[in-house]
Amino acid sequence: MIVDVHWHLWVAMEKHPSTRAASAKTEELGGERIAGFDIGLVPDWEKREQDLVRWLDEDGVDVACLVLAEYGLILNDNIFSVDGENRIQAEIMRRHPDRLLSFFGIDPRRPESADMFERYLRNGDAKGLKLHPTAGFFPHDRSAYPLYELCVEYDVPVLYHCGPMRAPFYGRFARPMEFDDVAADFPDLNIILGHAGEDLWEETVSVARMKPNMYVDFSYWQPALRFEDEWVRAVARMRDVMGVERLLFGSDHPGMTRIANFPLGDWLNVWRDLPALGKKYGHKFTADEVDGILGDNAARLLKLPQR
Repeated sequence: MIVDVHWHLWVAMEKHPSTRAASAKTEELGGERIAGFDIGLVPDWEKREQDLVRWLDEDGVDVACLVLAEYGLILNDNIFSVDGENRIQAEIMRRHPDRLLSFFGIDPRRPESADMFERYLRNGDAKGLKLHPTAGFFPHDRSAYPLYELCVEYDVPVLYHCGPMRAPFYGRFARPMEFDDVAADFPDLNIILGHAGEDLWEETVSVARMKPNMYVDFSYWQPALRFEDEWVRAVARMRDVMGVERLLFGSDHPGMTRIANFPLGDWLNVWRDLPALGKKYGHKFTADEVDGILGDNAARLLKLPQR
């Protein structure tokens, strides 16, 4: 079973025009197409719904989590309202309940954040929470605590961006150590550190080894393969210290796979080949461990039926 815990409905430039100039620095900007995406005044969510299902089928992914990154308070150029974008994701999940799971996303500093999240949970429209601290808040900001209480009450996980972030976002808010307070204050809350802290992964290990409610996903780890030996060592270290059951597959699709030109199928194959790759650098990985990372661990966490 393949479960990708880190997909997005949109890349930032599709829903935030102010981010397009930065994207255009490395891609040809023609007004309608940036880095392989058709850019219109308002993204076509029903076309993207069709794309999502096609991508799942093409690459053999059974289930993907749509995690909504809310940047509205820092970028101030939202095409969608927060409620509107979350409703789109919820509708896609209703249409494909066995394939696409919606993680409600909001900036917890919004006064209505907890009330809105509870409404989605109560209606069955959210299977988790996504927070992006680099928008300017620490994960242990008390504005987020009512959201964590709801996660515990409804038994759903929270997934964060964890690690550095490009301008105008603030990476210091998402250093791995900043999540320690949350894990301590909410020991029954399942926490997924998206991107595993990226190149701060050793700090992630030092925090997560003492907090058994912390998981990591490996989305946006594709660029680290340039340093193949270090990549393998990092995965092996997290496996050995945290336990393989807390390691989750993620891709950051479609941004990572489309903009960075790293096809999702190729990323899956990297993990399927992990036993051979590990052996090359003196680390042993079993087929069962690979199966766990690619989907079985996430299926247990998300309480999905085994296939």
